[in-house]
Amino acid sequence: MKAVVKGPANLAGSEFRIVKNNGKLDTDAPLLFTFHNFKITPINIDGTFNNFFNSQEEYVRKITILMDKALPLLSNERYSLFNDLSKTKAMHLHRLNDREDILRKIFEKYGFNSDVIDELIEGAELYQLEVPFENGATRIVFERIDNLISFLFLDPNHHIYMNPKLVNNDNSLFYEYCPIYKSKTCKRMDYLHTCFAFDYLDIEKYLSTFSYGYDPSKNS
Repeated sequence: MKAVVKGPANLAGSEFRIVKNNGKLDTDAPLLFTFHNFKITPINIDGTFNNFFNSQEEYVRKITILMDKALPLLSNERYSLFNDLSKTKAMHLHRLNDREDILRKIFEKYGFNSDVIDELIEGAELYQLEVPFENGATRIVFERIDNLISFLFLDPNHHIYMNPKLVNNDNSLFYEYCPIYKSKTCKRMDYLHTCFAFDYLDIEKYLSTFSYGYDPSKNS
């Protein structure tokens, strides 16, 4: 028996459909992408989230890596990826847990209506994927419904999981070396040859990202 399952939030009327057989999706099912709800215009929220870029050069470099490497890499995966803890850790792909407050602010800033925001957050299927091949890499946030990935927005400065107040209070970015990498137990470095925190070991560099202001829609 085939069953039609809902697509991502705010896709009513879309031709996108996810079809299951006997209520189950084959773990070998390919991943499908939609950009229906994707927001590329950057926003800045009161010093807590800023996804503007530093410069045109940075924007071109990061978007090129996203389109040329990250999305093709993800497109080669299957639905089973989300049950493979080892691989998701290596790819730095995970659910956005305990980030409801900042996510709600971001969605509101982007103009999503309250019903859609509630559906996105209460569905608990929001993920971020680090765009690989570059230290301090961009994150792309998406909603997952089975094997359908609905891209939502970019986090190029890694602000969703970095709190500048806690950084200032705890000096949490000051590390002279990484004990995991030094002990040769970093699967991430073995898989992608990058460290997600590398560019943020410099606290001044990290804090400067909150003042980035390059908007590709206005400066191209």
